[in-house]
Amino acid sequence: MATSPRGSTAPTTSVSRIIPSQTFGSAVTGPIWAKIADRPGHAGELLTLAAVETLGPRARDWAAQMHATYPSAAPDALARLATMRSTQVSAAAGMLAATTGAYAPLVEYTFVAWVQAALVLRVAAAHGVDPTDPERAIDLLVLLRLHSSRESARAALDAAVGEHGGGLLRAHPLEGIWRLATPLAARVGGWAALRTAARLLPGAAILVAALTDAAATDLLAARAIAYYRKL
Repeated sequence: MATSPRGSTAPTTSVSRIIPSQTFGSAVTGPIWAKIADRPGHAGELLTLAAVETLGPRARDWAAQMHATYPSAAPDALARLATMRSTQVSAAAGMLAATTGAYAPLVEYTFVAWVQAALVLRVAAAHGVDPTDPERAIDLLVLLRLHSSRESARAALDAAVGEHGGGLLRAHPLEGIWRLATPLAARVGGWAALRTAARLLPGAAILVAALTDAAATDLLAARAIAYYRKL
């Protein structure tokens, strides 16, 4: 096989035809919020593309450094290193969120989602899959459970970055908001319960938030490792 990462040898998709790997970032994320305002129904897809552009090169560099430091390490071993760090950061994000009062669900969701996106891309890089390829946005949408299948994620990405917004495939604004709001709503309910418990046991919210976010990140890592083993 060629020495380039496996992710770059995959057949060219409609996403990468619209936005080639070397230029898609500036096209999608410049500025990202203007794109989201124009196409709120595809907020999740645009954010994952932005994550690949921002975090993908860092994941690639991390993998190169790890391979240089541990030349005999297996992909799963490197993925576990990434997981350990990410679970620690997720726990810290949960603890931080617990101190922000009513903003806790939003702070937690934002920080932990970014940490988890970075983790997925590092797991990909550990397994020899190019973390900078736009295809990784499809992986993120599936692994973060914003879409149930690669086919659904691919169609939504095509619509999100299409020159005319995907034509008939363009999502209703409420669809994208619903996909992002569903996990956030679950967090709101969870934080309400934590605040109630904290009145009885001070510090409980911080501890539970840290443990919950670390566990969620660990589960995501397991999904990502299993996913990239098959590629």
